[in-house]
Amino acid sequence: MVLEVTDIEKLGAIMNDPKIQDAKDRHTVKEPIILSMPVAV
Repeated sequence: MVLEVTDIEKLGAIMNDPKIQDAKDRHTVKEPIILSMPVAV
């Protein structure tokens, strides 16, 4: 899945929300979730 995220703190709060854990338990979610982003060199 590819997402464009501009608020990393908000994403972290969503992913650690106990309500989201229920959804993650019902589906196949591989942890840790790996985030990558382009970096200008």
